This record gives sequence, structure tokens and C-alpha cells, in this order.
Amino acid sequence: MAEKDYYEILEVHRNASREMIKTAYRFLALRYHPDRHDLARKEWAHGKFVELSQAYQVISDPAARREYDRGSYDVETEKPAEARIDEEAYFYYRIGLEHYKDAEKTGTLRILFGRRKRYLKLAMDDFATVLDDYPASKYGEDAHYYYIRILAGEYRYTVDHIKELKEEFDEFFNEYPRSKWKEELKLQFAKFYYFKEKNPEKAKALLEDVRVFCSQGVLAEEAKILSGFMDRKMRQKEK
Repeated sequence: MAEKDYYEILEVHRNASREMIKTAYRFLALRYHPDRHDLARKEWAHGKFVELSQAYQVISDPAARREYDRGSYDVETEKPAEARIDEEAYFYYRIGLEHYKDAEKTGTLRILFGRRKRYLKLAMDDFATVLDDYPASKYGEDAHYYYIRILAGEYRYTVDHIKELKEEFDEFFNEYPRSKWKEELKLQFAKFYYFKEKNPEKAKALLEDVRVFCSQGVLAEEAKILSGFMDRKMRQKEK
């Protein structure tokens, strides 16, 4: 067996279920998140953070876990720089996604007490860390997508906010022209251009892209509804 005991790192029994492992990971991730520690302990926390991520990536994967349990998973083998970058980026991305999901499922009382806003702020910070510190990681595209979703959902719409939102949108499509998220973001920005920028031409162009590339499904239906709404408003103005 390799020197590192991933079960010990995750503080779970060797026969722990996947759900128990996930719960332990989320709890410990919050404990060791570098942003929760002062400057003197930040480096220590980051090390624990990365170690926890390594353990979770192996133990949460059924095939890798079986190999690890048999003692044939060599955790000490030096990994390529790209793999190490992805490993560290994964931790921040994963926690950011957990915060984002927590924000999305918050009830009315949690919204009133500001918990949704707090979860989104934590998620945004984690996604920003992936983008700023690990730009070459394979999690960059997804982190950027969620970062923009949160940014667009803040509804502040100051001059600086709108400028940042446009820059992020353009940067995303320049970086990931074939992204799996492109139609969802186009729909998001069609709403932005129509309702906030008062630019129906730009909005219609984005909606048409969505309808062409998503001929059916929820996105196509939503694009159709919004396009119909815009047409009705236009006819009302012409009367």
C-alpha cells in the first residue's frame, strides 16, 4: 500500500459509501479552504487543500478506488506538470461548484438572511482562483462559464459591471468558440442585451443562433418564447 492513506486524509472508514465520502470531502474542504485561514496558515491550508483533493479524486472514482485498495495505485509516482495543475484546479472548481449548487437550492428564508448571496460570493472567488491561478487547467472552461453566470445574475448593472460582463462574454467565446456552454450563454446575453442594453438587434441575433444550433429542447423553447415576446413588443410600438 502506498504511504499516503487517502481514507485517513478523508477521515472515513475504508468501507465508507460514496455518499459518506462526498459528505466528508465537502466538510473538510471548507475546513481547509485557504481563504478561511490567516496569512500565517494559508500555505499550510493550501497543502491540506491539495492533499484532500488528491484523495477525493481517487476514492470517489470506483475504478481508481479498487486499484488503490489492491495496493496497485501508485500515488507517489511523479505526475506531469499538467496533471498537477489540473489536480489543484479541481479542488477550487469542485468547491466553487458546491457553493453554487448550495446557492441555487436556497429557500426563501436563506435568501432573506443573505445566505444565497454569501454562497455565490464564495463560488465566484473559487472560480476566479481557477481562472487566475490555473488558466491552463482543463477546468478553466467550466469555471469561466459559472463565473459569468454568477456575474450576470447579480443584476447590479452599473457601468463598470456591464463593462466587465461584456468583456467576460467576449473573452469566453474567443477562448472557447466550440464550448458546450455557448448556447446557454448566448441566451443569457440575449436577455441582457434586450432588457438592459436596449439593443434588440443584438439580442435577436443571439436568439437566432440559439434556435439554429438548438433546434429542440429547453433552450430552443426559451429562445422562441423570448423572441416572440420581443416581436409583440415591437408591434405594439409600431401601432
